[in-house]
Amino acid sequence: MSRATRAELKAQFKFDDAQAKEMFQMLSVFTDEEIETGRFSSGNPPIGLVVPASSEHFKTEFEKTLLVANLKNALARARANRKITLKEVAAKEGISLPRAQQIENAQTKLELQTLVRHAAALDYSVSITLTPKDGLGETITTKLSYP
Repeated sequence: MSRATRAELKAQFKFDDAQAKEMFQMLSVFTDEEIETGRFSSGNPPIGLVVPASSEHFKTEFEKTLLVANLKNALARARANRKITLKEVAAKEGISLPRAQQIENAQTKLELQTLVRHAAALDYSVSITLTPKDGLGETITTKLSYP
């Protein structure tokens, strides 16, 4: 894959503007050779980056990376909005501070109930919205709750 513009990334991978911007920023730290070969100057890809075997695989891995980045951002923003420390969140949730850090930094594979519990400790709820990609049909939103 050669260096691409944001517009090309958006068109090729059918990302929205925010996703294309995020991908463009991620790719900007690599040289053209690193992108083309998948070989990094350090010998290893950056932590959390999976080097794909194909364009479709790259899209899938990038979407996962973007999902994690969006989740991290949402959790950090929720905590900042509440003006609460991560130590306070951990105490409310009944977990250790390192575990709370793992959750907020998305450094662990999260189960949905873990995300819901963490959001509840921030006095937030979690909703899932299913939107038809083709624009046909109903958009469905469901609010998840934790007892």
